Amino acid sequence: MSLLIAHLESRLGTIRSGWTRDPNGIELPFQVAEFGGGGQLVGSTSYATLGVSRHSLPSPIDQRGISLELVMTTHAALAPARFPQTLQLIANDLLARHAPILRGQTFALPWPVAEGSELSFLYAAVPGYFDEEFDSVEIEDGSGVAIVWMVPISVPEANFVTSSGWDVFERKLVSVDPDLLDSGRRSIV
Repeated sequence: MSLLIAHLESRLGTIRSGWTRDPNGIELPFQVAEFGGGGQLVGSTSYATLGVSRHSLPSPIDQRGISLELVMTTHAALAPARFPQTLQLIANDLLARHAPILRGQTFALPWPVAEGSELSFLYAAVPGYFDEEFDSVEIEDGSGVAIVWMVPISVPEANFVTSSGWDVFERKLVSVDPDLLDSGRRSIV
């Protein structure tokens, strides 16, 4: 088992299934795996990209290479919603742009993350619901891979991030403490 998969399974549970093709049947340069049945968040199902980290993406600050994988987590009763397709869309976009996702970035989606949800943006965060060691992993070749938690947010929340900054938004998340695994949650702004 690869170090990356072992790292993800130790927090998210075991891999139950996966997708290597998008909804149109086109082969992807990575896969999306579904994790469940254990891990640190009881009663949750997670989805993560596998293989995005093979593409070193240049940092906009100093051009050094950044390797990353994306994670989304929801309550098992709400899974899968549109989480697998959403990760496919975001990962394809960052590979096409050849640019990493940075903390605090928001991404508009062409759909809400679940039927009836008002959450149609994603917010790039550190995996705050997991232990600190989950943020990154060193893989077999000695390189580091950042784990980016893609949190579904609303249009007003995305606008708040743009107008007030990601650090202010994260302080608001801490003070309000919404259930970030609930794809049906209401906006905090």
